[in-house]
Amino acid sequence: MAALRADEVPELSQALAALAEQHEKDHGTEVRLAVTGGPQRLEFGVTVALLNAAREALTNAAKHAAGQTVEVELTSADGVRLTVDNKGATSGEGFGLAGRLALVGGTLTAGPAGDDWLVIAEVPDE
Repeated sequence: MAALRADEVPELSQALAALAEQHEKDHGTEVRLAVTGGPQRLEFGVTVALLNAAREALTNAAKHAAGQTVEVELTSADGVRLTVDNKGATSGEGFGLAGRLALVGGTLTAGPAGDDWLVIAEVPDE
């Protein structure tokens, strides 16, 4: 996503849907997006950090698990949680993304989950 201004920040689930659609077009890979909870109008930095995490996870899935379906889940309960699950081994720790999420009070974990690679980005309610 090109540089966003604070007054241009989209609602998170809509932005993820657009990102998933673009990924499908670019890579010919299905992205299943599930959203639980109401619309998310989050603070600018939180939205950008979560979108960056989703983008990076999708990029890695295309690179390391080409052709495999990617599952993206956005839930909001006591904060917001983004989960990206894809088949295949992916490398990297996501330290840059973890740092950006930490700046907005969030966390990032990434690693193997059985035969899948799981990325979880969470930002609790303030």
